[in-house]
Amino acid sequence: MISFIIRTKNEEYWVGHCIQSIIENFSNEEKLEIKVIDNESKDDTLQIVKMFREYNIEVLTIPKTEYTPGKALNLGLRSVSSSSDFACLISAHCVVDKIDLDLLRSHFIDNNCFGVLGRQKPVYKGKILKSKYVWENFVQNESNVIKNLRENIEGNSAFFHNAFSFINMNVWRQHKFDENVTGKEDRLWANHLLKKNYYFLYDSSQVCVHHWTSNCATWSGLE
Repeated sequence: MISFIIRTKNEEYWVGHCIQSIIENFSNEEKLEIKVIDNESKDDTLQIVKMFREYNIEVLTIPKTEYTPGKALNLGLRSVSSSSDFACLISAHCVVDKIDLDLLRSHFIDNNCFGVLGRQKPVYKGKILKSKYVWENFVQNESNVIKNLRENIEGNSAFFHNAFSFINMNVWRQHKFDENVTGKEDRLWANHLLKKNYYFLYDSSQVCVHHWTSNCATWSGLE
């Protein structure tokens, strides 16, 4: 089973593209489930999600009064099938370009690998950006780069990013995301696990296109 977690709030413009790209990247032989964690969207986000109801999609709602990134992720991950060894966390405004399942499965053979960070190609209002801000963490000009990331754990500066990442479910079941913080839950989780001698990988062969949206803090500083 392959599981995807998509967090949404007023994502009508991109969520259909995101879901369609997930579906198109897998053959009929692969068992697929998609969990949409919605934070009281007021636009047509949920109506668009329902267009894909023939696929294995479940919508879970988290009230805005209770929302934190970690709480939303934990809610989605708790609903994942017990047969899933790993789950993909993907932004609603990311479109999958390529996912190599065989390679991902090989990464998670070692249960000390808590996650895999995929490559994000940033597109700002139709223009592909050069590396800057958060995007400096993603190697853009090399193919098939796989890096074991352990460095800088003393300074809590290891970079993990839940806009496009793959999570070892066995590790997550023991170490949930912090539900009290309002941001950077991904980096806090990664640094917590690094200090417990787990590790994560950056795999540039897992690729998505990350589209700009005015609602996303990742893009702050560009306007």
